[in-house]
Formats: sequence, C-alpha cells, structure tokens
Amino acid sequence: MTTIEQIMSTPVVTATQDEALAGVIERMHHRRVGSVVVIDGEGAVRGVITERDVLRQSATRRADLGDVAHTMTAPADVIDTSLDATAALRIMRERGYRHMPVVHDGELVGVVSLRDLMRITDLRPAEVPRGLKGVVVAHNRVGDVRGAEGV
Repeated sequence: MTTIEQIMSTPVVTATQDEALAGVIERMHHRRVGSVVVIDGEGAVRGVITERDVLRQSATRRADLGDVAHTMTAPADVIDTSLDATAALRIMRERGYRHMPVVHDGELVGVVSLRDLMRITDLRPAEVPRGLKGVVVAHNRVGDVRGAEGV
C-alpha cells in the first residue's frame, strides 16, 4: 500500500494571506507548482491558491490582482501522511481538488496532487479472457444479438 507520505511533494511552497497575489503567481511560475499553501504566523494551513484560483481572479479583475486573502480557497481541506493513495484519490475526486496540503500531527509537511497520484498508477490494456480473443462486439438496431425473431 502506497501512502501519501511516499508520494507527496516537498518542500511546500507557501504564502501568507497579506501577500500580493502577483508575487505568489511569480513564485508558482519559478517553482513550477500548481498550488501554494496559505499559512498563518504559526504555520497552520489557512487556505490554498491554485492555478484555477489565479485564472478566476485574473478574469474578474483586470489590472490589480489583489492579495492572497481574496483569492485563496479557504478553509483548506488537508490530508494526513498516513492516508493511503487510493483513499486520497477518492477524497480529491469527490471534492474536485487537484492539490491538497499534507499534514503530520497538524504540521504542514507536503502537498499531494493528482499528478503525484497518477505517477503511481499502473494503467495497462485490459486482459482479454482466453475464449473471447478475436470476438468483435457490434452495435445493431434491434438491440438484441439474437435478431428480429428474438425473445
């Protein structure tokens, strides 16, 4: 079983609520990350700024992008390092997240993204059962493979 601790990204790129959004966007670009975790003075997670948040903010404000507090998604849901990857994927899919802060004993230690989770998946073509190799399934108008004389 793969845990979040094994696949999360570190170190975490962070910001504070009073920072200018333009500086945070620049940090995201230079660090090549899709999210920044917003923390308070004690390091507690207060929110998250994602690429989607930045796009939404830039679409509504033409000149001044404003500050982090007006752009971040808050409160931020977090996941624990001990959570397994399957459970994390389920949570992210249900809540529509692409990035989630990761905590251990309440302390921010990483970020997990859908991209991180996709790296560990093992996607292969489905195996075809022996007796079905070469069988072609076709669509017909009748809707019953036995034909018009049918049922």
